[in-house]
Amino acid sequence: MARDGSQLTLPWAGPKAPRKLPFGFPYERKPFLTPAEIAYYQMLRMIFSDRYLIFAQVRVVDLCQVLDRPFNQGAVNKIDRRHVDFVLCHPRTFKPMVAIELDDSSHDRPYRRQKDVFLDEVFRVIGMKLVRQRVRLAYSVAEVTEKVEAALAAAA
Repeated sequence: MARDGSQLTLPWAGPKAPRKLPFGFPYERKPFLTPAEIAYYQMLRMIFSDRYLIFAQVRVVDLCQVLDRPFNQGAVNKIDRRHVDFVLCHPRTFKPMVAIELDDSSHDRPYRRQKDVFLDEVFRVIGMKLVRQRVRLAYSVAEVTEKVEAALAAAA
């Protein structure tokens, strides 16, 4: 690793030219959504944008209130780094109506399944539907409409 002015050269960064990082400030922009999330977001917009606001990458802690927070700090810690992929909100009140989580193959792991069960229970307790959708290359308009509409009907 060589220091070149205000940058670090990382010789192990790959077979091409060494990668340079700003010294002491190792950040770079990354895509906000994955290609699968973008495809699903576009589907949601096509189906629901005339009736709901659609938000991406929403923190769970922003969707619920932990009661007696100082006493229940452990409960806060269990959700403060968790997020859901999408939330549909009422356009006037911004009330969250339904949350959507896209499940890729990592959700098949036992540890991840435990986290998913916990998240499902959080949403059950706060009275908000959490729609789980398996990640795909393409999504069916009929399937997305049916799943999300069913959750919205239950929320009404």
